[in-house]
Amino acid sequence: MGGKKYVAENAVSPGWVVTTSTNLSLHYTNKHGEATSITLQTKRGDHLENVAKYITAQTDDVQAFVGEDGKLQIFASTHKVKGEITIGGNLGTKIGFGAARDVTIEDSDLTSTDGAQQAMALIDDGALEAVDCQRAALGILRIPLVHVINSPGSIAKQVVTAEDRIVDSAAARESTDLTQSQMLARAAAMVLAQARQSPSSVLSLLH
Repeated sequence: MGGKKYVAENAVSPGWVVTTSTNLSLHYTNKHGEATSITLQTKRGDHLENVAKYITAQTDDVQAFVGEDGKLQIFASTHKVKGEITIGGNLGTKIGFGAARDVTIEDSDLTSTDGAQQAMALIDDGALEAVDCQRAALGILRIPLVHVINSPGSIAKQVVTAEDRIVDSAAARESTDLTQSQMLARAAAMVLAQARQSPSSVLSLLH
């Protein structure tokens, strides 16, 4: 949950504004491994705070703010930017940027404006991003676990359903056999009764 911070080597005075149209460019590799280039065009009358806001508004990968010493600072989380950022453009060359500094939440001094802004950037782009990644990883693991948990219940339900079908089939077969037996018994009784009546009819004719 850290990142790299770039601090301008040249500070500006509190009343400093852009006098002529200049630009500042950022070149880096995003978290997907894609080469990304951003060019910020400033306009006459912009304060350094405006420039910082423009940089932050241009992309979610980078945040910028102005320190108490009047130096522009750019922060990039390791979760969003791979490697280092190359800062160029007229304005970038004018104020100059030193080598990247590796920073973590432990490096933030919350008693200063710079430290508080750095801590917010680390929490926003680092900690929250890390939590989201962990949640996504746990979500991926949860899917097969839910399947394993639900599988015994599904199997038990299928067994009960199969048992009910077997019982219903056996009952239907027994009912059919009983009906058949009853019909055969009645037919046999009728044949026997008919056979008994036939001799009586013959004897009555002889008399």
